[in-house]
Amino acid sequence: MKETLDQAKARIRARLDAYDGGLGDGTIDEEAKPLIVVLELLGIETTASCGGHADFLKFGYPWMQGILKDRDKNHRQRKQIEGWLTEFNSCRHQNAVALRLNPHVLNGFRIATQDETDNGRALGKLSFRLVRKAQAEFRAFTQFLEAKVDASGI
Repeated sequence: MKETLDQAKARIRARLDAYDGGLGDGTIDEEAKPLIVVLELLGIETTASCGGHADFLKFGYPWMQGILKDRDKNHRQRKQIEGWLTEFNSCRHQNAVALRLNPHVLNGFRIATQDETDNGRALGKLSFRLVRKAQAEFRAFTQFLEAKVDASGI
């Protein structure tokens, strides 16, 4: 019997929840898991992520990346994500934090905000407010991609 969409989401989520990267510390941020699930449903493999942190113990912008050994697959994934980001950003409010592919990651993809890709930490742009806005954009991008999954009937 074919797996339903909800079953596929639950299976991927269970694997992510159980993953500890060999470190035993739950290395996948909760904030990143929904986007990882939807990307996997769309056939995109991820290799590292950060859900973003806006507290005093951890601080950083959210990002998602996939760097695979297969160069052709890296290229296909990058092109696919580039198209989705273009479509997503075109329908966002002008005050939204734009998501984009980091131009410095050429052997795969890294979805990030403008501030993260411009090395915002070094420029002193990192702030609680900007991190929270970036997290909100990642959640909106996840919902955008979920609609694609739902429409395709994967």
